[in-house]
Amino acid sequence: MVPTVGNIVPRYQVGCTKADTSKRYLEGWHKKQSSTDDVRKSKSGYFTAFGVDLSPDNMAVAIVYFVQGVLGLARLAVSFYLKDDLHLDPAETAVISGFSSLPWLIKPIYGFISDSIPLYGYRRRSYLILSGFLGTLSWSLMATVVNSKYGAGFSILLGSLSVAFSDVVVDSMVVERARGESQSTSGSLQSLCWGSSAFGGIVSAYFSGSLVDAYGVRFVT
Repeated sequence: MVPTVGNIVPRYQVGCTKADTSKRYLEGWHKKQSSTDDVRKSKSGYFTAFGVDLSPDNMAVAIVYFVQGVLGLARLAVSFYLKDDLHLDPAETAVISGFSSLPWLIKPIYGFISDSIPLYGYRRRSYLILSGFLGTLSWSLMATVVNSKYGAGFSILLGSLSVAFSDVVVDSMVVERARGESQSTSGSLQSLCWGSSAFGGIVSAYFSGSLVDAYGVRFVT
């Protein structure tokens, strides 16, 4: 029997059974193992930006947002090309600009297409690659063979379609990755997206005028 003094219980007797000790030991061991696993996950071999591992999928998201920001390079060149090379008046330029915004008005359709019609087993990556090819084709046409307002309007419309479609796809990828994650992880993904877009905008604002002045509108488009 454990001796007591009055109502005072010795320290080693309070909650100190063998079962409790074993349970605490196991809990501490599991916590240690989980923390070790977290460290391994954070050391996945990828570089990080804004607290997000730059895996191939996250890099694709960042690149698309960067392209959206850096498109100011092409917009400036296109405006000078329409005005100085094709000699379009403001009304005709406004019509072409209006048509180029049409793909952005039907963005929900792209979401239905990518969700319902996978290409080669992929619902996201295949459409990203297809959008990249469309954008490359449109700006290549603008830089080489387009010599009329109709060709310019078609090329600009095609480029706008590629950017709008890729925007829907990467937004879907961000939502899928943020689902079930902590608030900090979701915020880090958003920071990566808008940070990439802002960086592209800074690059565009700094270099667009000097590139158009030095190399001409055909080179920049």
